[in-house]
Amino acid sequence: MKKYKYFNTLDSQEETVGIVRAKDEKQAYIKAAKKKQLPLPDFLLIFRVKEIEK
Repeated sequence: MKKYKYFNTLDSQEETVGIVRAKDEKQAYIKAAKKKQLPLPDFLLIFRVKEIEK
């Protein structure tokens, strides 16, 4: 599993709001939305997910 961070879409510094482990980016979005207790469409308006490089 890979590590993904999620951050506010408007944050140019991409400061991490949270971290999830998932097999791919799609699953990372789903897990992060669940963690924030938001429906996926709402999460997509507020946050972005990006893989954390090792």
